[in-house]
Amino acid sequence: MSSTDSPRSKANQDLRNAGMSPRSVPKGLKKQLLLSHALLDEIRESTEINQGQKARRMISNVLSGKIIKKYRLIARVSRESGLGQRNLSKTKKQGITAAKYVKKAWGVLHNEVLGFMERDDNSRMMPGKRDACKTSSTKEKRQIRYLNDYMMNLFAKYKSENPEQRKVSFSSFKKIRQRNANIKLVKFTARNTSLCQKHQNFALKS
Repeated sequence: MSSTDSPRSKANQDLRNAGMSPRSVPKGLKKQLLLSHALLDEIRESTEINQGQKARRMISNVLSGKIIKKYRLIARVSRESGLGQRNLSKTKKQGITAAKYVKKAWGVLHNEVLGFMERDDNSRMMPGKRDACKTSSTKEKRQIRYLNDYMMNLFAKYKSENPEQRKVSFSSFKKIRQRNANIKLVKFTARNTSLCQKHQNFALKS
């Protein structure tokens, strides 16, 4: 986009076309006009980049609604955004659309992190029949596993193994473990580690 087509230039040109000098207009009014052109440019750019039917439907869901229809702005929105006027008129507001995508993304992340924690190199499964409990996430009974290392070390390992994966914070990483009660924190008394003969004899002596 050239400098002459910038949102600020368009806003100033609108004021000149209305017979007003941009310098004489209150700052708040200029900001509102600038915001309008900036949002329209963002919408236009998103429409050009996202040519898929699902992506364009999501944009239409945002742009079409009772307020736009009440003030009869469908035709103007269509002209400024590049979306079809007919599609905008028929689109119904779906407020839970974004929540569905967020929930789906969280579910995928949850399964990836849980699979990482349940790997044999990151945790050890307890063998007893009574070593099982229900998880708060799926309510199913799963065998208890003890982590082989501390959470911070496992988090660093996960990040190093998945540098291209979606971003996950340490708090989210811990939250996923907390939602799965069968994944227990490391405890030295529960760790099944290989000891040399000298230390193993000392451990059996107690």
